Amino acid sequence: MPRRPRASINRDTNSIASHDGVFSPAPFTVIAGYYNTGKTTLVHHILRHNDGRRLAVVVDDMSSLSVDGALIAYRDVELFVLTNGCICCSAAVGLTAALHDLSRRFGPPEHILIEASGDTEPGRITEYAIREGHALDAIVTMVDVTAIRAQAANLAIGPLVMRQLHQADLLLLNKVERASRRALEDTRAWLEGQMPRTRMLETVHAAAPLAVLLGTGYDQRAQPYTADPDAESDHATWTFETDALLDRKALQSFLMALPKEVLRGSGVIYLHDDPGVPHHFHLAGKRWSVKPGLPWGEGEGYCRITLIGLQGSLDVVALEAAMGRVAPSRDRFPHKRFPHFRARRPDPAPRQSVMPA
Repeated sequence: MPRRPRASINRDTNSIASHDGVFSPAPFTVIAGYYNTGKTTLVHHILRHNDGRRLAVVVDDMSSLSVDGALIAYRDVELFVLTNGCICCSAAVGLTAALHDLSRRFGPPEHILIEASGDTEPGRITEYAIREGHALDAIVTMVDVTAIRAQAANLAIGPLVMRQLHQADLLLLNKVERASRRALEDTRAWLEGQMPRTRMLETVHAAAPLAVLLGTGYDQRAQPYTADPDAESDHATWTFETDALLDRKALQSFLMALPKEVLRGSGVIYLHDDPGVPHHFHLAGKRWSVKPGLPWGEGEGYCRITLIGLQGSLDVVALEAAMGRVAPSRDRFPHKRFPHFRARRPDPAPRQSVMPA
């Protein structure tokens, strides 16, 4: 049985862990922010564009979700099921009880979204969900760019608002269409001064790419990419594949030095000092981790790392040069030593690509 992660976490500690467990099958994302920042609008956006992914949404107030009745397959007082397989339920009975009820009645979802109320710290919700055995995917905090500085300066609510910002992996700067260019630049500069390591994404009506909101696992469901080549894409995906074993220290240096334009990342890798165990890489905003999976399992026997950033923001040349130091070509995966992995024909050189999403 997989071990439960500890209830207390340090979201600012980035490290490569030793083998001690596997990921929860139902990761969760907390959508936080003060009142009227666009949290419910973001939930609507995700539900409309989930593309068949089975999501569970836990909200503080069910009445705030004005979902088209034609999309509801089943409904009771505290829960409704959408025709696309997503489930929405109320946290009125408590977050722990809501998560238990979802799993008992409908089986585990692929991903859990928890919409926090405006007066809640996302870190506390995170600890509750981790106690129930779920793995944190990301904390996304919504920001009203027209009001954030006044809210932060308010003696009554300012400390809470600042904690919501500091606990975030990703800030969505919402309602940018209502701010002048100068005001938006000043607000962004102020936020970057307060939280220099936190990734930020500007949005209108909370319309952010799902690959950024829910991780690169969402991107992989949509492969191969079928975007209109003439249409302007909102983000780009960079993929690195190699059958070389990765150097642990060089990989940690590479991840610590990633630019702020990299918003998401995932992958399966093999390390030079632990070649028989696949390690899972996950990045959400400023927080990343590399954790071992189960040893001696079925696998491909090659490394794949995917990074996501805004279109035009990824420096491919710099990423390729940096990964060349992480994956020295002399250290190949020993297929003969670990025959349980399916040997894959190695490419003449590691493959890097940037593709539209």
